[in-house]
Amino acid sequence: MSDSSMPTAPGQPSPYASQPAQAVQAPQAAQASQAAQAYQSTPVAPVQQPIQYQQTPVAPNQDQAQPIYAQYPPVQPAQPVQSPQSGQQPAQPYAAAPAVPQAPAQKSPFSIGAVAQWTVFSQILHGHTIPALNIAHSSSLFWAAHVAIFAGIVGLFYATTIARISAAATSFADDLLDSMSGGLFSSSGYSSSDYFGLDFGEWFQFFIYAALLYVAYFFIRSLCVWAVCGIRKQSVPFSVAATNVASAYTGQLVLTALLFILVLVPSTGFVSFVTFIGIMLYGLLSYLSELLLYTAINRSAPFAKSPLMPHVLLTGVSMTATFLAFTALTYIFAV
Repeated sequence: MSDSSMPTAPGQPSPYASQPAQAVQAPQAAQASQAAQAYQSTPVAPVQQPIQYQQTPVAPNQDQAQPIYAQYPPVQPAQPVQSPQSGQQPAQPYAAAPAVPQAPAQKSPFSIGAVAQWTVFSQILHGHTIPALNIAHSSSLFWAAHVAIFAGIVGLFYATTIARISAAATSFADDLLDSMSGGLFSSSGYSSSDYFGLDFGEWFQFFIYAALLYVAYFFIRSLCVWAVCGIRKQSVPFSVAATNVASAYTGQLVLTALLFILVLVPSTGFVSFVTFIGIMLYGLLSYLSELLLYTAINRSAPFAKSPLMPHVLLTGVSMTATFLAFTALTYIFAV
């Protein structure tokens, strides 16, 4: 007998009845499990909070021009006038506005060049030759200031020295004649106490003569230095050559100013001593000037050949031209 024909015991569930129910529930359970897994694996987006923006102050543009009044603190509003108490000074009703400072005045190129004369010479004395030349060329009117100042000092020194020497010579002759004649004769109206031996017209004539002589020498020498660069196929402005000459002669400028102060000392023998010392120092400074001038010429342009020979030849030309100028001025002023 087969198992299928056996009757089912009373009170026992039939196995055939339970199998279809399990077959129906199995796919539903699988689908529910997959749906649960899919729901759990899906990330939950966080709840976004509303973004709050803060206003940041915008920095002013530095390139834009600020009004001039922004440079000064604002004036406080006026305070009401209060009645002064005993022993107190009454308060001012309004605060005084701050004074607007004036812009500093810019120095002219001529004044800068005038001040640089001593700076250049002091740099040369301390052994800084190249920086001294750089300072001279940094001022556009260094050479013009040099000519104006040096010509004036040369004129003052020369005219004053002639007047002092003339007074000393005349005083010496008067003293000698007075001592020999017992005061009965006198060759002139001067005495040993005279300080100046020239009147203003004669003194001014000597002043113009010496000043023009130096101006002529300066331009003659500057033209010759300028020609040296031209001979060596280097084109430089005339102001460069003139500045080279001016920087080389700053020593003579300072010495002449010092001698002019010394010659004013009221002493008869001191004038002759100052003249002798001046001649010796001028010789040394002339040698220094030639070395400085050649150094300045070498730095004026990149020369393919040495400018030594043209410089030597044109120095002789400048000496000849200066002698001709000296002769012409001597004839014109009759000195």
